[in-house]
Amino acid sequence: MTALMLRKYLREGRWLMLATGAAIFAFCWLRIWMVSRIDAERFKGIIDLLPSEWQKFSPVEIQFLITYTGRIAAAFSEPIVLFGTCAWAIARGSDVVSGELSRGTLEMLLAQPVSRVRLIVCHALVTTFGTLLLASLAWLGNWSGIEMNQLREEYRPTVPLPITGLLSGIEVPNPFAARQVRLVPMNQRVRSTDLLPGAVNLFCFGFFLAGFTTMISACDRHRWRTIGAACFLIVASMISKLVGMAGIGFDWMRHASLFSVYEPEHLIMIGHRYPGQAWRFVWSDEAGQVRGMGPLGFDTILLLSGLLAYVGSAVIFHRRDLPAPT
Repeated sequence: MTALMLRKYLREGRWLMLATGAAIFAFCWLRIWMVSRIDAERFKGIIDLLPSEWQKFSPVEIQFLITYTGRIAAAFSEPIVLFGTCAWAIARGSDVVSGELSRGTLEMLLAQPVSRVRLIVCHALVTTFGTLLLASLAWLGNWSGIEMNQLREEYRPTVPLPITGLLSGIEVPNPFAARQVRLVPMNQRVRSTDLLPGAVNLFCFGFFLAGFTTMISACDRHRWRTIGAACFLIVASMISKLVGMAGIGFDWMRHASLFSVYEPEHLIMIGHRYPGQAWRFVWSDEAGQVRGMGPLGFDTILLLSGLLAYVGSAVIFHRRDLPAPT
């Protein structure tokens, strides 16, 4: 019976999973192509034109955002990637109980030799598999884009200094020569492994959101109310983080947001600058001073919260009296 339920849920969610995954993969690949079109120095000139007040809304330091790795890392916070993951998690989580009740199919399903806890577990397995697939496709889109694209880097021809002896052979850029363009494979400037913390953080975020939506679904009978509650959490978290980043005495609101633990660019920056700190609960600088929570700390909070939400869903659904069909 468990295998039949798993196939049922996979069949119901396959088109959403495939469509969302294809969109995320294509967007991540296309973003790398766009990054490869703009030279780092020219992008730095664009960033320098922004008012200094705007820099506090950046999730990472501006110096990291100028690098190729920093610009690619921002893809994990783009609406297509973020909302695609949210759409999958909310759609599948809301269908567990309230979706079946809204369609009038839950009583027929529970009339079979299957427990309520098993129903929750089967739904969670399929949803977690889909979330893992979406996060993997996001990273694979970045990896394939890095391997297939070339960077257009501008440079000035160099001339040797007319010096003999120990300093002979030194070349300096010619300020009077026209700038030239050279093509460099992107994998020589960006390591795709540096992006793995962002993909893992995306999976953990989707896992938590699916667990939270499932818990709301276990409490309600109308799917539209479950979807509304989950969407309200996302919107309220976005507003809370923006207000907290703006400062003005509301810094605490940034930590009250769900997105305070979804920081893919920040986690990628830690792994890029300090490779040995990429998979730790706390990270330290070169001097050994603890700077804050590490990538595993963020991911553990999301995973434990999502797991507790799933356990709460099973407990609520197990004890709940089902309403009569209308």
